[in-house]
Amino acid sequence: MKFGKNKVKPVGVGNPTTKPKTLEEVQKAEEQKSKKRVEMSKKELRKEERKEFLRTFFRPQYFITVLVVTCISALYLYFTTGTILASIIMGFIGGTLYSFYYSFLERKLITQQKELATLESYCLDVSFHMQTEKTVGQTLKKVSESYTGKVGTDIKHTYTVLKNTGELDFSHFSKYEFTALDIFHRNMLIKYQDGGDSKRLFKRPLKNMSTELVKRDELQRKNSIQRRQENTALVIALAIPLLMRLMVADLYADFTAMPMFAVGAMALCYFGCLAISFMVQRRALDISVRAY
Repeated sequence: MKFGKNKVKPVGVGNPTTKPKTLEEVQKAEEQKSKKRVEMSKKELRKEERKEFLRTFFRPQYFITVLVVTCISALYLYFTTGTILASIIMGFIGGTLYSFYYSFLERKLITQQKELATLESYCLDVSFHMQTEKTVGQTLKKVSESYTGKVGTDIKHTYTVLKNTGELDFSHFSKYEFTALDIFHRNMLIKYQDGGDSKRLFKRPLKNMSTELVKRDELQRKNSIQRRQENTALVIALAIPLLMRLMVADLYADFTAMPMFAVGAMALCYFGCLAISFMVQRRALDISVRAY
């Protein structure tokens, strides 16, 4: 089967009017553009995360977390403020936010890690087949038969477009925000258009890919330990009102005798600790490697 070479779409970089002279220039340009794209898409990504969470809010893994955290928070707030309705409302808000940051985003990161590992495996397979003198079309056809799920669908889509139109389009892989993968695909385009030594074209992207995944795992472990330490400090801070409630009950009764003041003070303490915890969680889940 022959594939035409009438049109080729570069990976997420539009149609350049000038082509870099060397492979190193191509790789550096792709790295810069990929990193810039990641930075520009952060706000849009967070908006999409919130929308996706709301769409999946009633899934058991998220909704159960909301209910459990709401109950624990409501009991804590009722014990420290003596106000039932306000405790339930604040507890539900806290439970919903906790489910988003500690259940939804955590699961999303796990899924992303699995997808990146699958993409590395896919690139290794492509490199192997290309070094056996198979064409790009033959390679994609062979590799597409080995993968399922989201990554498998994207590989099959690339092969289908190539088969039907002769265009080698990897733009749909940009959603993974995997710099080394973008470079790998850019070099596949060079191979498709101009030919070249497959080993030389794919050696550096594969090395970068492996390095990035290793560093992501290291960052995840390091951030997890730091998050545990910081959250322990926040739990201790939240425990102080409980200790005061038990140890100086008479004085604390005077505090709860002013419901508005008690609710306001505890809301500030409760949501303040949650806000700090969520910032810690965001930082812990940020294991992207921007330079390697």
